Amino acid sequence: MIKIIMLIIITTQVFAGKKAASLLNSETVYYADNAVLSTTVFLYSSNNILTGKEEKDDAGFLQKKWTYEYHDKTITEKEYNQKNELKAQKKTIYSHMASSAKGVNPLTEIFLDAEGKQRSSLTYIYDKKGVLLSMNACNEANVTLYTVAYQYKKKLLVKIEFKSSTGELDRYSASEYDKKGVKTRETYFTAANQIEKYILYEYSKGAVKEITYAADGMKKHTRLVEFNEAGHIIKISFFNDKDRLEEYKTLIYK
Repeated sequence: MIKIIMLIIITTQVFAGKKAASLLNSETVYYADNAVLSTTVFLYSSNNILTGKEEKDDAGFLQKKWTYEYHDKTITEKEYNQKNELKAQKKTIYSHMASSAKGVNPLTEIFLDAEGKQRSSLTYIYDKKGVLLSMNACNEANVTLYTVAYQYKKKLLVKIEFKSSTGELDRYSASEYDKKGVKTRETYFTAANQIEKYILYEYSKGAVKEITYAADGMKKHTRLVEFNEAGHIIKISFFNDKDRLEEYKTLIYK
């Protein structure tokens, strides 16, 4: 969830004011030599509501598939294996009608096994404007495992705190921005304020490079995210500590 939130923030910074109603058609993951690892195709109803997605290997054989069912304020995602056997489920509860959940904040995510028994859950708390304030993770018995708190300054996310089930600080991250409000660095700390790692953000036209370093300053890996003019992600590339491409993903929209 945290990664998704941060990616949304970056997208907004790079393409502020540009929006387009495009539907994701497919995602393809490639090895560095351009050989296909897998392709996921997204399926929609006649009124453009996501009804399913299918993941296939490089030979076109089905590996996994997901279906989506809508009922009132709930979306139920079901995951099947290549034998069409139900393996897992997820129920996401929204504050508004589930059929229009795009752009609407989820209140609760419940992760279930094939028999419908709860394995874990996530609950989100927002302010009156829909800004995420905290997230609570629970086990199958609804006992808190950990919590995440989000802090903002001038509408920018500046700190994320990860706390244990007893409420004690476990670790946290702090973000830095330039004068224009563009994120430039995110640093991860232990509860004792020792740096674990940090990420530097570099921007160019239609792209964001995220370079991750260890506490000692040694480069660990790099992720390059590329966007189209509408602000949609069209390619994500992963590089190792030597800047050698390991794999990449392309996204195609309708």
